[in-house]
Amino acid sequence: MASAGLFSFGAVSLGLISLGALSVGLVAGGNICVGVIAFGNLAVGVYSLGNCAVANKIALGNYAHAHIAIGNSVHGVKELLLQDSNFSDMNPAIVKKMILGEFPKTWSVIQRLFTMW
Repeated sequence: MASAGLFSFGAVSLGLISLGALSVGLVAGGNICVGVIAFGNLAVGVYSLGNCAVANKIALGNYAHAHIAIGNSVHGVKELLLQDSNFSDMNPAIVKKMILGEFPKTWSVIQRLFTMW
């Protein structure tokens, strides 16, 4: 039910990589998650992906709030408004250009995470 550790999986989890209904970690995924890289229904982090994504730098989701916000309802300094709910109209080249324009030292792994569509 609750777990903590390097790799944590459970309803409530805390760890370096954590997955669960409520998760906190460096990389966190689940219904409600907080982490440097967060993905889930409600994702809060430096980089967030999810239904409701709130981030410090880059957010991708149906509702996205970040410096670079990508999604169907966006709020940010740089915004990319998408019309399709599954993001099929997203242009990876434009997203990569936005990321490198605002954050030129972004790791390639992070760039690929937001441009893999």
